[in-house]
Amino acid sequence: MRYVLIGAGAVGSALGGLLAHDGHADVLLVGRGDHARSMLDHGLTVRCPDTTFTVSVPVTTSSDHVELSVDDVLVLTTKTHQAEAALTEWADVPVRDIAGEVVGIAADVLPVLVATNGVASEQIALRYFARVFAVCVWFPVVMIEPGEVIVRGAPLRGVFHVGRYPGVDVASAADTELLDRLASGWRAAGCLVELPTAVTPWKYRKLLSNLSNIVQALLGDASDAADIEKAAEDEAHDVLRHAHIPVVAEQEARSGWHPPGLSFSPVPGEPEQLGGSTWQSLVRGTGTIETDFLNGEIVLIARQHGRAAPVNARLTVLARRAARQRMRPGAITADELRGLVRPRRRTQYWGRPVTGSTQAEDGPAVLIVGAGPTGLTLGVELARRGVSFRLIDAAGGPQTGSRGKGVQPRTLEVFEDLGIAARVLANGRLAMPIRVNVSGGQVILGGAEPEALKNRPDIPYTTSLITPEWRVEEALRLRLAELGGHVEFGTALTGFEQTEDGVFATVVNGGKAETVRAGWLIGCDGGHSTVRKQAGIAFVGRPASRCA
Repeated sequence: MRYVLIGAGAVGSALGGLLAHDGHADVLLVGRGDHARSMLDHGLTVRCPDTTFTVSVPVTTSSDHVELSVDDVLVLTTKTHQAEAALTEWADVPVRDIAGEVVGIAADVLPVLVATNGVASEQIALRYFARVFAVCVWFPVVMIEPGEVIVRGAPLRGVFHVGRYPGVDVASAADTELLDRLASGWRAAGCLVELPTAVTPWKYRKLLSNLSNIVQALLGDASDAADIEKAAEDEAHDVLRHAHIPVVAEQEARSGWHPPGLSFSPVPGEPEQLGGSTWQSLVRGTGTIETDFLNGEIVLIARQHGRAAPVNARLTVLARRAARQRMRPGAITADELRGLVRPRRRTQYWGRPVTGSTQAEDGPAVLIVGAGPTGLTLGVELARRGVSFRLIDAAGGPQTGSRGKGVQPRTLEVFEDLGIAARVLANGRLAMPIRVNVSGGQVILGGAEPEALKNRPDIPYTTSLITPEWRVEEALRLRLAELGGHVEFGTALTGFEQTEDGVFATVVNGGKAETVRAGWLIGCDGGHSTVRKQAGIAFVGRPASRCA
C-alpha cells in the first residue's frame, strides 16, 4: 500500500515523513514551491521533541508525473480552500492494475482520505470520488522553513479519527480492511488511528477548537484575548445547536485527543509556543487563508437557518484582509481586535447615552432612510454583522439613471470587503483614457495606471473605475439579498421623535402610516434629506450659476 499525500504542507509532510521513516509505509508527497524543491534536493527533515531525522521521500509537484496503481490510497492534506483544485487534478488520473493495465480513473477506483480542517472538504470530495473517508486530525505540526517540519507530539505524534463518509451505512468489507491496515500501519509510525462509528461529530468538535486560530494568527499571542475566543465559540455552539448538528461532547473529545502516550512538548531550538495552520499562513505570507471554511462555516450554517453569526463573520473578514495585505501575526493588538469584533454594549443617541441593547424591543436596531449607495452599503454592513434593520426609500423602485460614474480605488477595496467587487468590475472599465483640455489649447492624456503603483500588493486597485451608479446600487442590492435583507421601496419617512428609549419614526407606504421604534435613525436620503431637515441640521451653501 502506498499513501499519496496531496498537499504536502505541514500535516502532509509530517505524516508522510513519519510513515516513510524506518520503512513503515511507502509514500509519495505532492508538494509545491520552495518546500517541494528542498525535499527533492535535500530530503525532508522531521524535528520532534525526542528525535530529529531526515528522510529521503519521493516528491512530485503534479499528477502529470505520477502513475497510480490499485494499491494506492490518496490522502488530501491541503487547506480546505485548496481542496477542490487538488481533487479535480487527481480525480481523472488513470489507475493501473498489477499487470500495468488501466482499470479506471482515481475517482472511481481509489479511496481518498480527507485530512483537512473544517467540515466542507468531504462534500467537495464526494462530488468527484466514490470512496471518501473523513479524517479528524489532532496533530500539532508546524512548517515555517522549506524542507523541514516540526512535530510537537511525543512519544505518540498525533491522533486521527477516521471513517467512511458520509457514514457507516455505505461502508464495505474493502473499507473495513483498508481501515484496519491503516490503523496498524500508522500506529507503527506513532500515529494513533481511532475508528469511531461517525467521524463528522468529531470534525465539528475540532471545528469549534479551530475558531480561535484566526485570533492567534492576528495577534501572535492570544493570551489576552480569551473573551474574543469565547465569544466566537459560544456563538458557534448556539448555531450548531439550533441547526441540530451533532458534536462530540467536550469531555469525550478531551479524552480522545489526549490518550496515554501523547503529550505536546517544545522541540529543542524552537519557541515553546508555535502557531497553528492559520498563523503559519500569515507567517509564510501565502496571500490565502482557510478561515472562510472555519469561522466562515459557522456563518454559513447560521445563515442557512435564518440566523446570524456576527462575531465569526467579522473574524472571516479580518482574516481575508490580513492574508490579502500580507499582515504578520501581531500586527494588531487584542484591544484593537476587540473593538473590531465585539458588539458595543451601550448605544448613544445624539450624544445622550441610553442604557440597553441596540435592538429596540419591538422594532429594528436601525432604521435606514434612503436606498442609494450609502444606505445600501450600510444595510450590507449591518446584515453581515447580524444587526437588525429596515431600509426604506420613498421612490417606487430602483433608480435607472446615474448621478456619478467614477468609483475610486479605495472604494473598490471596500467593495471587495463587502463581496461585490467582482460584480461592479464586470460592468465597468478601469483606467479609462481621459483627455483634458488646458489653457493654450494643450491636450493632456490621463487615466492610465501609474507606473509607480504597478505590482504593489498593498495597493490592489491603482486606478478609478468608470461605471454607472445604478450598476453599483444593483450590485449592493444583490449582496443585500444574499444576506437576507431587502429595500422597502415606496416607503417614505414623514416624521420622527427622539426619546430616551430611542427613535419613534412615522413611515407611510401606499397611504398607510406606521410607527417604527428603532434604536438608531440614519439619514442616507441625499441633499434634500427629510431626516436632516426634521432634525434641524443646516445644509450650508448657496446656488452657483456656473462652475469655476
